[in-house]
Amino acid sequence: MLNVNRPLRGAAALVAILVTASCTADAAPQAGPSASKTSAASRAVPKNWTCQKATFHWGKVTKREKLAAVSDAQEVHVPAGQTVESTFDLVPLRTLKATISPPLPDGTLDPQAAVDSLAEQTGLDLMKVGTTFTLSKGDKTLKTSSGKFDGVLVAVVGVDTVEASFVYGCGSKGQEAVRGTLTTWSPATYSALFTCGIREDLSAVEIEAEALLCGEQSS
Repeated sequence: MLNVNRPLRGAAALVAILVTASCTADAAPQAGPSASKTSAASRAVPKNWTCQKATFHWGKVTKREKLAAVSDAQEVHVPAGQTVESTFDLVPLRTLKATISPPLPDGTLDPQAAVDSLAEQTGLDLMKVGTTFTLSKGDKTLKTSSGKFDGVLVAVVGVDTVEASFVYGCGSKGQEAVRGTLTTWSPATYSALFTCGIREDLSAVEIEAEALLCGEQSS
């Protein structure tokens, strides 16, 4: 927590400095090098800068887990000594499309080159620009078997999305740089099953699904 008395001490120090300055304002200038000359002499000499024309320069890379598909909440009651198989049908919740925004000017850059560069930067397998997320046949249904159980279950499918700004080239020597933001995702989706109302560590995907579907059951 900040100490509220500290600004008061700082203000008092500032007053003391101003008083001292007013007393010496009319004094003769001191001999010796000026402050600006001393400052200039102490600066490091910059290195030669070289424009890399055919290079992607990436800014902040943001990775997020997003809920891509979810099932209805399903009550499951399995008596002791029995095993029951439950089936959960998953339905897409949002549309995901790999894009570059704003659209690239015609003839300036191959969008796949941006995807390949970001994949190398992050170490992830990424979907190409223009691809729209769809549930594969194996992701549309989740089946599970359980022994003694009494509760409400929800199944989810999550996707790891990636968003990053970039500049291609550097815009010097008459070479116009290409700028944009690439938004895509990893094709390796994952599924999970959680119980409504159980206080346990949930992923961001499961937390969103719990808020949507568990309702009063989670209170």
